[in-house]
Amino acid sequence: MPLVFAAIMPHGGEIIPELAEDPLLMAHTRAGMMAIGSEFTAAGIDTVIVITPHGHIYQDVITVSYCKTATGALDGPRGVRIGASFNVDTDLANALLNHPTLPMVGLTTDDDTLAFPLDWGALIPLLFTADTNESACKVVVLAEDRGLSRDVLVAAGKHIAQMAEASEKRIALIASCDLGHAHDADGPYGYHPASKVHDDSFVQLVADNRLEALLEWDEAFLEEAKVDAYWQTLMLYGALTVVPMSVSFHTYEAPTYFGMLTASYLRL
Repeated sequence: MPLVFAAIMPHGGEIIPELAEDPLLMAHTRAGMMAIGSEFTAAGIDTVIVITPHGHIYQDVITVSYCKTATGALDGPRGVRIGASFNVDTDLANALLNHPTLPMVGLTTDDDTLAFPLDWGALIPLLFTADTNESACKVVVLAEDRGLSRDVLVAAGKHIAQMAEASEKRIALIASCDLGHAHDADGPYGYHPASKVHDDSFVQLVADNRLEALLEWDEAFLEEAKVDAYWQTLMLYGALTVVPMSVSFHTYEAPTYFGMLTASYLRL
């Protein structure tokens, strides 16, 4: 079966109620994540590919999980720890690595007892999707170097969709994305009006299903807005050029210093 589902999902830790000092802080986004989780389950996904901006990143390459298992945990207040473990779809990972020119590099180990470590950018979307699925959903985790050209990132997304189309499994693709990180003067990146401009524009492009317009965005603008979503979304865009999908925009909010958007895609 082909690529049947996709999503843009954020990874703010307080989306997880058990990790939040104030469970109401990101309640709007949490509702969007839960809606995506319900759609994911209904789609009967066998393998989910997650593109994270916070994983194992090496210069000039896109890393691909190639261990047999993947696991991760996040610590919250009052000693709470939330985690999950998954089997890695090594067959699909191997297919992604089998490209003559794309800089895909597999991360593996000779010790079968060692699991691929899941960062929060991968784990939080998975907690709302694969971890809630009653079937044995497998995962593949990708992380891109932001220095790669836009053409390479789009081509990588096309390759992901092509390998999914060649598979007998039902596959989902998640771009793990927070948006502008300069919404609050007291935040770690300070305040810049470009973050709101960026987020407003990004929301509109997603809602209108016009991700191709991202290719025209200026590097200086992205730096001013302190974005986190751009590169993963270009890979998603590449996949959507191979497998057209309809979009459902769910939520946007910026309750702290960074913006968060939830949206899902279903195969036409």
